[in-house]
Amino acid sequence: MKLLKISLLVIAVIAVTLGSTFYYLSATGVLGTSEAQAQQSDVEAAPPIKPVFLPLEPFTVTLRDNDSLSRILYVEITLRTSDEASKLYLEEYRPEVRNRVITALSSYSPDFLQTNDGRATLAQEIQLLLQEPYEPHPTQAKLTRVLFTAFVIQ
Repeated sequence: MKLLKISLLVIAVIAVTLGSTFYYLSATGVLGTSEAQAQQSDVEAAPPIKPVFLPLEPFTVTLRDNDSLSRILYVEITLRTSDEASKLYLEEYRPEVRNRVITALSSYSPDFLQTNDGRATLAQEIQLLLQEPYEPHPTQAKLTRVLFTAFVIQ
């Protein structure tokens, strides 16, 4: 009986020693990384994609109020594209880009543009307009955001 207790104790000590040694070696990477850990480290090692911005020259547009009063909108816009090719594409068609933006800006009332919803709607409309193809190119610019860096209504 005493021999059985001693042998069980020795087996338990060996099992605990082996388990802790295995845990230590796998945690420190001595045993190598598992496939899941290797994929996770690849994801962590990938550098973040740098944003590509295209600032446009400021816009000054006359807005018509409901009372037939003229108000002036001054806005600076920066476009965020998903890649350098889209930035170059938009720079190539800069006059058409500016025309589309001016047309969108002048179609809103000052009261609407002074609200957060109004500016969000305007940004979304500008993004959709600028993503449409430019003649004769059938490709679209990949815009991710339209950012207002200055927005003043007087």
